[in-house]
Amino acid sequence: MPFDEVEVDLVNMEQRSEAYLRLNPNGFVPTLAHGSFTIFESAAIVDYLEEQFPQSPLVPADPWGKAQVRMWQSAEGAMAKIFRPLMYQRLMGPVQHLGRTHDEAMALARPSTNDPQDLLWEDRVWKLNVLTPEQEADHERRLFEWLAIVEQALQDQTYMVGGEFSQADIALFPRILMYPAIGLPISPTQFPNTCRWMTNLQDRPSFVESEPEQSKKIRKLASAPIFTKIRLALATSSQQRTLGQRGLLWLSSKLFRKLSRTDQLLRDTGRQRVMPMPVETKPESRTLSVTSHSTELAALELFGDRRSPHSRRIGLLLNQLGIEYQWQLIDLAASEHKRAAFRTVNPLGEVPALRHQCRSADQSRARTLYDSLAIAEYVTSAAGSYAAWFGDNSEQAARSRMWLALEAGSHKEFKPLWQKYVLKQGGDPDFIGDESTALNRLHHQLGLLEEMLTDQPYLCGSAMRYADLAWYTRIESLLPVPGFALADFPHLANWYQGLAQYFNQEVATA
Repeated sequence: MPFDEVEVDLVNMEQRSEAYLRLNPNGFVPTLAHGSFTIFESAAIVDYLEEQFPQSPLVPADPWGKAQVRMWQSAEGAMAKIFRPLMYQRLMGPVQHLGRTHDEAMALARPSTNDPQDLLWEDRVWKLNVLTPEQEADHERRLFEWLAIVEQALQDQTYMVGGEFSQADIALFPRILMYPAIGLPISPTQFPNTCRWMTNLQDRPSFVESEPEQSKKIRKLASAPIFTKIRLALATSSQQRTLGQRGLLWLSSKLFRKLSRTDQLLRDTGRQRVMPMPVETKPESRTLSVTSHSTELAALELFGDRRSPHSRRIGLLLNQLGIEYQWQLIDLAASEHKRAAFRTVNPLGEVPALRHQCRSADQSRARTLYDSLAIAEYVTSAAGSYAAWFGDNSEQAARSRMWLALEAGSHKEFKPLWQKYVLKQGGDPDFIGDESTALNRLHHQLGLLEEMLTDQPYLCGSAMRYADLAWYTRIESLLPVPGFALADFPHLANWYQGLAQYFNQEVATA
């Protein structure tokens, strides 16, 4: 499909600029504009493309196949949270550190953002202080453990799901391709299935054409042995560096300064780029066609912790659908989700998970689903109410998923507060900033909900949808946090109180 591309400069934090945040309030890439309709978060975008342009399907039509694709997308998203800090420590940090001075790095970031958390992140990246050596080792271990799950899934398989090329392969490939660039070589001896799969995919015309030349150059450079020497030299104190290391860093600084266009950007500091905006044309949405299950939902086991907003929303959804299930407590405070017993249910070690003893005429087999969105889509399809919970056309479904993406985007601010005040655990070692900054960001997101609820009763219009369940359980989990309140958001507060009364009434009736 033809499309126009606008490069967003992540090095100089353009994704946090006011202009870009109007398109994508999460401040991440990518964002897609189809006419005047904008969609953010990669999974929401590919779902929209799948539904709006169904001529080349890349997601299985049956709900179980779709759920498997969704789970791999979720698995990649979970892995990205581990990958990103290591990438900034080992790749982006060295490029920043050698390509510009600290003052220059901060000067180039400030035109895009004055958020203290953004600037603190930029400071830590330049100072190569994103992760401690111990945290680096832990992230590396976890990334290889995750790759071992991919390796096992590819045993005797050409593709990730159902023997057919799908969005699951597309979701995983770019991230795994970057492993060597952050010092994680993928050995054919240790990961033969993964290497075979990567080789099969990387020569596909669409894969070749979609990677910019600049990206190829940086990935090739970062994967070269010389970059390992650069990292080692930077990790050595300036007093202990050899003459060869000093020369290497001097030459690298010249190269990275040129690659980063530092001098040109400094000259243009006072002239922030005018970002192209979407055109004012309204695309026509397509009606969704959702395949129903051929088996009933029975003998369900829900593994989770009610203090987890993701576990809680699935419980609420199953209750709303009138589907019976057995609750299996996984105590997050006791780290039961990380133990071997639960990892046989979900190898990623996250809640919730749903086990469905699938019954058919010729066999009985267990299906295990993890990731709350994958579970929600699967069970609403089974109940014949997918459209009621997600929308009946491509635009409605995309809007619903964007609310879910915004909710998921609050994770990095939410998690340390939730761990401290709900689970009563220590803070998150990867947390950047302080509690007040995290609360300010969360309150900013609540302002977007407040604006939407000013003229309508629910986030997606006149009916409660899964996005409302998601945000309800997120806010519910934040209420114990000191300093968090809905007092400045009257419409949101009324929405929350209405849902709280509704769900409590349902529980009491049950």
